[in-house]
Amino acid sequence: MTSREIAELTGKRHDHVMRDIHYMLNALGEKDVPKFGAIYLDDYGREQPMLALPKDLTLTLVSGYSIPLRHRIVTRWLELEGHQAAPIAIDETPQRPPLHSQCSAKLTKRRNVAACAGSSVKTSPSSNSSAP
Repeated sequence: MTSREIAELTGKRHDHVMRDIHYMLNALGEKDVPKFGAIYLDDYGREQPMLALPKDLTLTLVSGYSIPLRHRIVTRWLELEGHQAAPIAIDETPQRPPLHSQCSAKLTKRRNVAACAGSSVKTSPSSNSSAP
């Protein structure tokens, strides 16, 4: 995928994408940056530099931008590879993990033992220091 396509898909300026690519390639120890070089014609017919990245480097670059952005890039790669990507609704609401069944069972058991013993022991999670 070219740096121009990445800029268009991400809404970033092309020169900023080029900068990010150079930074990434340097961080990965890639010495042969010119092998990614390409040329495009701007609106005035002038030759301008761009970079053409393979899939692995494209995904490496954009994975640091954002989750919805990563999804758009993956969808575009699927299009380039000839696969039809089905649109996926992205729910960005954080999900609370369910209470683990063993923890729930232990709390229920403690409440039952306390009730049978006539104890006034509080078994709330905040006052129970031995709970996992």
